Amino acid sequence: MKRKEGAGTVRIVIGVVILLLSLTMVFFGEKNRRESQNAISIASKVVVEMKDASRIDPSMNGKLVHVTGMALPQGEAVDPDFGVSRKAIKLARRVWFLQWTEDITRRTKSDGKEEIRYSYEEKWTTKPVDIAKFQNPGLLGAIHRTFYFTKDSNDLLAKYAKEDFYTERVALGAYELPMFIAEQLPAKTVSDMTPDTKTAGEIEAFLLDRSDIKLAPRTKVHAGTGGFYIGADPENPQAGDVKIEFDETEPAEISLIAAVSGNAFASYKVEGGGEFSKMTAGKASASEMLGEAESKSASNAWILRIFGGLMVLLSVWLIRGGLRKRALKG
Repeated sequence: MKRKEGAGTVRIVIGVVILLLSLTMVFFGEKNRRESQNAISIASKVVVEMKDASRIDPSMNGKLVHVTGMALPQGEAVDPDFGVSRKAIKLARRVWFLQWTEDITRRTKSDGKEEIRYSYEEKWTTKPVDIAKFQNPGLLGAIHRTFYFTKDSNDLLAKYAKEDFYTERVALGAYELPMFIAEQLPAKTVSDMTPDTKTAGEIEAFLLDRSDIKLAPRTKVHAGTGGFYIGADPENPQAGDVKIEFDETEPAEISLIAAVSGNAFASYKVEGGGEFSKMTAGKASASEMLGEAESKSASNAWILRIFGGLMVLLSVWLIRGGLRKRALKG
């Protein structure tokens, strides 16, 4: 009986927590929806067309404007470690590590006992994997297929991390475009890369000089049009190898609704609270952009309402079940 009462109490507590979280989520979702509706409504009334962004127009200062033009980087985005520079708004370094990974499967057998199965596979991961944290205590020092596991089996040939590099400034005509707007543009994978300041050999020498990186004798740096491969042979990858590729956000034509602040664009401060700005790739009218913003806001609100409603139903089911268990005890 005590176990039933304890289980009932746990269900009630979990149900109450889920109920409070779901009501809080719905409350803030509705608050954001009202603010979004207010911002879009005000924007539709005050937005004006900026027909020529090629020169600074003092009469536009402080106004909410709609403008179409090219978002152009005023300089290069540079990854100093690899000497890669692009005439781009943003250069994103992406890193993968070939690592042994552990997969644990649990199932209950017919006799009620739990069976645990461990499987191991080499995978390209975005984070290093520490073999010492594997759950199978008999793994280290054991032979798995044709591979002898040790705590160093996943040691990396280079400890690089993903990182974003930005151009110094982005312009739309004579105005500066804030990076939080510019980086909303879609990125594409670099496929025609040429290292500007470092060759593969120079990067290899750079790595060998790093006292914090343990490099195995098989380490080589291979440079290609898509990035770099650190390992003995890209055609025969081994655990510890590292792949480095790049994405770039190129100059593009955009349509923008934003406030003018001196010689730059910025978020528009909405009366009643909140801020508003909207960017769309390509040409789009102000009415099209505001309609899209309204549609997205409404969709997000309904997603939260439905999810929140389901969570409320789940919490009620848990609380009722918990009360029923406690009543049976009594």
